[in-house]
Amino acid sequence: MFSRSPIFLAGIVLLSYVTGCNPTSKLGDNEYLLIKNKIINTKDKNSNDALTKIEQKGNDLINKVSGQVIFDYIQQKPNTKMLGLFQFHLAVYNYTNRKGRKKKLEKENNEDNIEEKIKKIVGEPPVILDSFLTEKSKKQMGLYLYNKGYFKVKIQDSVIYKKKENNKGGKAIVRYYISSGNRYAIKQIDYDIRDSGIKSILDQETDGPLLLSGMYYDEELLDNERKRLVRKLKNEGFFYFNKKHIRYIADTALGNNSIGLTIQIDRANSKTDTNSAKKAKHKKYTVNNIIINTDFNQNSEKVAKDTIAFSGYLFLRSKNIEIKKQDRDHHIKYKAITRKIFLKKGHLFRIEDLENSHKHLSGLQIFKYTNIQFLPNDHDNKLNCMIKLSPVPRQSFLIETEGTNSSGNLGIAENFIYRSKNLIKGAELFEFAINGGLEAQNTFGGTKSETIEPLDVFNTIEIGTSVKINFPKLMFPIKEEMIPKRYNPRTAVSAAYNYQQRTDYIRTIANLSFGYEWKEGKPKTHILYPIDLSSVKLDKNSLILDTINFISNDFIRNSFTDQLITAIRYSFIYSDQKLNKKANFNYFRGNLEIAGNMLRTASKLSNA
Repeated sequence: MFSRSPIFLAGIVLLSYVTGCNPTSKLGDNEYLLIKNKIINTKDKNSNDALTKIEQKGNDLINKVSGQVIFDYIQQKPNTKMLGLFQFHLAVYNYTNRKGRKKKLEKENNEDNIEEKIKKIVGEPPVILDSFLTEKSKKQMGLYLYNKGYFKVKIQDSVIYKKKENNKGGKAIVRYYISSGNRYAIKQIDYDIRDSGIKSILDQETDGPLLLSGMYYDEELLDNERKRLVRKLKNEGFFYFNKKHIRYIADTALGNNSIGLTIQIDRANSKTDTNSAKKAKHKKYTVNNIIINTDFNQNSEKVAKDTIAFSGYLFLRSKNIEIKKQDRDHHIKYKAITRKIFLKKGHLFRIEDLENSHKHLSGLQIFKYTNIQFLPNDHDNKLNCMIKLSPVPRQSFLIETEGTNSSGNLGIAENFIYRSKNLIKGAELFEFAINGGLEAQNTFGGTKSETIEPLDVFNTIEIGTSVKINFPKLMFPIKEEMIPKRYNPRTAVSAAYNYQQRTDYIRTIANLSFGYEWKEGKPKTHILYPIDLSSVKLDKNSLILDTINFISNDFIRNSFTDQLITAIRYSFIYSDQKLNKKANFNYFRGNLEIAGNMLRTASKLSNA
């Protein structure tokens, strides 16, 4: 059966052209295949779009409330059409479903046959019209438009049935008629802040609000403004403040499709000794002791520990391990941790400091688990902080064997990679690699461009090694204090050597680089390599030297001449992409490289 599978698949493709034109042949009584959804805006019957683009005033925000967006809320979609012409997947499903059932009846076991497997992978079951899902689609579309400010939206549906002659089902087209009405705009915005401490902070804020008079009403925009206010106040020390303390009150009685919006910020809930809830002022909290466990696991909780004070932080260290120096434990130097923590004792709690601490500690890549907990003390409005870090295995290695086929030249290669995380207890990332390869290759050399047949099976040898080390800080000559630690600066040092032996040449390539990388906020990344040395050296007995003068391409010719190149490289990267979110984003990378000038200048100065 499997030997005939290519013919079988070809038959399925051909069959789809025929059965695709009659997809209702397998429907039961009163079953209708959904073939189309159509949205009609009753304000403009000539348009299939529910609503056209609407420009919001006030902040030039363009909110696309288009028919395509509305379509996403329809629960049932017609079967997929290949190339927009025929329903290939439905045809495959119908054919394989009939054949598969027939063969299963003939067999004693219930194992899936080839038809069943193709049906699961390629086939698509028919979309049968469901009135319940049609009603649900209306509600979802209505709710979406209501949240966008169309408070008088009305949606109706109608179904066009195309019944078969034998009265056994048929096809159906669903039409959704949307009468959106006018969109409401925010005419005025008032604030009802019932906590004087919060009111004084918001009165002095310089960042503009997301909500402005003249904007169209939009629930998503209201929620974003609520998040902005919560973040603003959490950065001012209000540890317990959350979205539940902010309410919106909309008044639609102004007329002329306008809304009066009141933003109400409630006081905090507190419980008295009698457990009766009452309103109280929101409290500001300061960070108290910050305790750090750099070797956290379930068993470590049972081990007796000493507390070591370092730079305003308290580190837990096992009593069972004797360590003479007070600035480290058996796992890591304390400074490598403290430079990545933004929370400080005696400072107001800030949600931004908490997020940066999480992000930068995880960015060290030496911890598989990072947990930051707070233990509030309501009597003195202080937060004790506990940071639990669980380290990953420090060392790992990888061995790879691969076969190669380059333009018919067969070969074999071997790679060995050793990685060490936290090499010298400063969260350094170290990598050492060795690679080697053999290849049977026909090459050209000499003055007659004749093919040189290899004496052995493999006539090409390539061996290389590289060393890379990444420091989570700035190294000499740039001082660490010159760039704020929120930029997450790094220093990278790498060296590589490659030996190539072929029938027409022997060449060695070496590289040494030293550079920095730092982030300027979320979207901007800077990469600067002030030192980048490259060396190319060709063996004097290489046969390719006999023909090198005949090579017209400068790049190729220079690849086979001795070179010592010094360069300075700089790259700027801008990306506002948001992970786990489908949205358009901007990406830009600019590179600048200056090469060869340093040695040339030094040569001129030495000869002067």
